[in-house]
Amino acid sequence: MASLPPRRAGDHGDVPADYRPIKQSNNTLWIVLIVAAVCLVAMCAIAGILMALLLPAVQQAREAARRSQAMNELKQIGLAAHNFHDAHSHFPPPAGDGSQDPSVTSPISFHTALLPYINQQALYSGIDKSIPWDDPANQMSYSMVVPTFLSPQYEERTTANGYAVAHFVPSVHLMRDGKPLSMREITDGTSNTVMAGQIQAPFPAWGDPNNGRDPAAGFAGGPTAFGGRTGGGLILMMDGSVRFVSENMAPSVAGAIATPDGGEQVGAF
Repeated sequence: MASLPPRRAGDHGDVPADYRPIKQSNNTLWIVLIVAAVCLVAMCAIAGILMALLLPAVQQAREAARRSQAMNELKQIGLAAHNFHDAHSHFPPPAGDGSQDPSVTSPISFHTALLPYINQQALYSGIDKSIPWDDPANQMSYSMVVPTFLSPQYEERTTANGYAVAHFVPSVHLMRDGKPLSMREITDGTSNTVMAGQIQAPFPAWGDPNNGRDPAAGFAGGPTAFGGRTGGGLILMMDGSVRFVSENMAPSVAGAIATPDGGEQVGAF
């Protein structure tokens, strides 16, 4: 019998074809890698599209939450002002000549007068109300940040010289000829008269007696008018309600809701 030639490694000549191992091609590996890369790129693109769609909604939700909190702070200011009126028969601030409050012989701000009514009695008691608000003896008290006077829509907390700021300020019409306004003097109606509102930077110190603004200047923001971040601003009416008003309000309407007894006819605004 003739001897068989020696079998070489990898020689499957005598093995049925169905049982022979399949040789993997490098092309198959490249195809798998390409498909995986395409899938990854597609997933990243889908994620980017979803982020682009969701981000504005998230930002809008956050802004709505900040506005809601700002409205709540203004409502607290309105409630405090009415409690002050119940105690003193007029809205804050007192005249600053001792005629309404014997302890107040130097002008104080609307905000200072509200302190006992927003759980800040200790801060109020620490203020010397017989000397100017910006006297060095009062600086520590007036550098204290009061959350009720702040809107979460803004980051500023102090002035350049260290006094704590207010993001909501009163209408200048709360004082009439140096005397504070009383409820019976609001003949235009408390729902048609502005008490206070939201402003834009530069923000004044809450302790400054002259930090009020005139609603007649409008609600588009700027250094003298009321106004919020975009499109208008939040205002507090004398009845304690809070609403958003447009920066495009007609000057005649702004002037009408500024004064407590102008006799103007105010429609919807």
